[in-house]
Amino acid sequence: FKLPPELQIEGTIVRAGTGHRAEIVVRDPEGKVLGTRQLASREADCRALGEAVAVAITIAIDPEALGAREPPIEETPPPEPPPPAPVIVPPEPRSERGHALLMGGAMIGLLPDVAPVASLRVRALASSALEVGVGAHVAPESRTRGFGFALTTGSLDACVKPFSGARVFAWCAAGHVGLFHVFVHDPNLAPVEVGMFSWAGAETGPVLSVPLGSLLRLEASVTAMIPILRRQAFVRGNPAPVWEQEAIGGRAEVGVGASF
Repeated sequence: FKLPPELQIEGTIVRAGTGHRAEIVVRDPEGKVLGTRQLASREADCRALGEAVAVAITIAIDPEALGAREPPIEETPPPEPPPPAPVIVPPEPRSERGHALLMGGAMIGLLPDVAPVASLRVRALASSALEVGVGAHVAPESRTRGFGFALTTGSLDACVKPFSGARVFAWCAAGHVGLFHVFVHDPNLAPVEVGMFSWAGAETGPVLSVPLGSLLRLEASVTAMIPILRRQAFVRGNPAPVWEQEAIGGRAEVGVGASF
């Protein structure tokens, strides 16, 4: 109501649900926003909101105006912040404590010709570079010259992983104790000793162990077998042995295992 104008006041009323909402914007002569006010009423009739808008405009024009009382009008509450995003904690990686291996292969030098052998080895992780464990080994009967020989042992194993960058490679050693079995199949032979006899030996060689996922692994080994109690077979009347174990034998195996 004065030229040039000192204030520009814009008002907007819209229906909000069953009530109404009003917004008042006050600008200076250059159009800069000096302030805003939002009012809301739940009444279906816009009359109460209109009275509140009139009071708000009066205060915007003259903040010290006397008698400018605002009726009880509900102001629009600020929007609630969105709920925080759920935090997904990934499961901790499974910690391997050891593995059990079922292996099969062949040995030479400890029984006649090339003899089959089967093993069950269980190893525990003593550290990232050391495994210790036990094993059970069976080499069934192998025959020669009317005799049959078999070998059953238990072992204490230890494997060292010398290269930190190649954990699939290890060098293993084991001490074996068990029984050496002697059978006679030719009735014309007169053997000096037949039956079960104690046996001890040592084993050492490289091992390649490749993980197949988080639970399985494939392992292959080639080792030297050294009999500490070297067994022979004699017949009566002949001082030379019919057969004897080599001073150094060999063993090659491959198998699969499960981690625990």
